[in-house]
Formats: sequence, C-alpha cells, structure tokens
Amino acid sequence: MAIDFGDLKVYERMTQDPRFEDAYQGCLSCGTCESLCPAGQFYDYNPREVVEATGRADEAELRNWLENKIWYCAQCCSCKFRCPRGNSAADLVMILRDIAVEKGWAKEALEKYTRILKTILTVGNQLSPDMIAPDFFPDWGPRVAEMSKHKKEWRAELGIPGLMPIDRSWAVPAHVIKELLDIWKLSGAMDRVEATNPFLVELAWDNIEEALEDEKQAAEASHT
Repeated sequence: MAIDFGDLKVYERMTQDPRFEDAYQGCLSCGTCESLCPAGQFYDYNPREVVEATGRADEAELRNWLENKIWYCAQCCSCKFRCPRGNSAADLVMILRDIAVEKGWAKEALEKYTRILKTILTVGNQLSPDMIAPDFFPDWGPRVAEMSKHKKEWRAELGIPGLMPIDRSWAVPAHVIKELLDIWKLSGAMDRVEATNPFLVELAWDNIEEALEDEKQAAEASHT
C-alpha cells in the first residue's frame, strides 16, 4: 500500500515514544540480530536494517519500513536479548507499527490477523488448533508442518474432538476476559483495535456480556 507521509518526520516521532530510549543504544553492526532472527529466514526482513536506519535517522529507510517490513517481525525478541549493546529491533518495529495504526495505515496489513485478534478478544488466547499451519506461520520452523499434518489424529488419540478450541485444557473465565477488555480500553489499546476493525470491538463487548450472564447463572445454579 502506498502511504502518503505528508509532513510526518518518522524518526522524530519515534524518539517521542517512551520505549525509544531503551530500544536504541547505538548499533555495532555486529550482525547478531540478523543471524538469529527467525523472520529473516522466511521474509525480506533484516532487524539490523531498522536499527542502523534509526541510528542514522534515515528518514527514507524508516519510511520504507513503514510501507511493509514492520509486519514481518514475529516479536520473538531474540534480537533484544542477544544484542551486545542492548538494542531491540523488535521494540523499534513496535514503535513503527504503533505509528502505522495511529495514522490509519495498518488496516490492510492487519486484515489477515483478524481471526487471531478475535480469538484474543473473546477467549484470551491467540490461536485455535486449526490455525497451526506452515503457510500461516513459516517462521515457526519445520515442526509446524509435522504438527499440521498430524494434529487431527493426535487430538483424536487424546479424545479431543475436531480442531476448534475446547475448555478441557485451558479456559479463561468470563470475568477475567472482562478485566482484560477493561484494561485494554483504559490503556487505549481497544481504541487502536477499533481504528482498524470496529466490528471486532463491538463483537468482543457483545460476547463478554453474554459470557458474564452465563457465568452468573452457572454460579447461581451451583448454590441452589
């Protein structure tokens, strides 16, 4: 998607983010982040580039990252914990992503994550088993292909029907989901979600009201 940057000074905007001071400490160009980045093995992505561009205050390159590359980062933070200078390309990318959301440039890029976002907002988890597939998560490595191939039979052996989420192993109570939604609302996170997908926000609040009512009725029934 072509972005109209107008008079936005990307580097200046990045430095105003409270995370910036910890995210950038000066790059040695040692290549440690580049060598261990899983996303770099599958996409046109090199975490060292965004760190170096930040160090140069390279407006053209930072705008180039905002166009597309920021969405390739898996946020595993391998770069953050191995950098000898303490830089975090992952955090720099998150700052750029927040700029993209703030400016309304993220909707198209985030459309493919709609189902993940819905799952987070409604049940508190990111994935359902049917979503584990090598073409969806190539940066997870070759084991995902094996899991995808056998997941149905493995779940059948465990007595778990189908490939959708169940409450057997892990479930978040409705009142906890409500607390999460309230935190996201108060922190401004829900406003950012609404800017890219207002339908999901409406769905999440409707879903939690129904879940809270079901939880209340179940509690009352258990005491009768």
